[in-house]
Amino acid sequence: MPDLFIEKYIMKPWLLLLLSVVFINGCTFGPTYKETNFDDPENAIIYIYRLPDLSFSGPQIYVQERKIGTLTSDGFFIAKIPPGEATVTARENTFWKLKDQRLEFNVEKGKKYFVRYGFDAFITGLPVVYHIKKESYMVLVRQETGIEHLSQRSFIKSD
Repeated sequence: MPDLFIEKYIMKPWLLLLLSVVFINGCTFGPTYKETNFDDPENAIIYIYRLPDLSFSGPQIYVQERKIGTLTSDGFFIAKIPPGEATVTARENTFWKLKDQRLEFNVEKGKKYFVRYGFDAFITGLPVVYHIKKESYMVLVRQETGIEHLSQRSFIKSD
């Protein structure tokens, strides 16, 4: 019986590919940027997003010290805040032991801001012993860049 299962399901390359794509993308199948694009003349709107990557977990995102949710690969959050000082924090909750990231910037009412979260992973070490090092980052990007990146991301419902 186990041999039949392996032959019937595991040895099908298309099935492995499909399962891999669903697993890697973190299942972020919400509305797109165009479906969530709105204006608020009294508040600033902050889009916090993450491009696709191979990490299976994500940081907890806080805006003005209020938890928004977990930022999964290929998704984004939206936060509306009053004008003034904005604080976006990514608190890591993975075995990678990454440093928390904090970004502070001034926002104006009626404007949109785009914050990109990501990480760089690279291999260090001797030819025989390797170590994967991962460093996270959070940056404020230009509106044109943010809109381009968000056009293919999925909205993540806040916690």
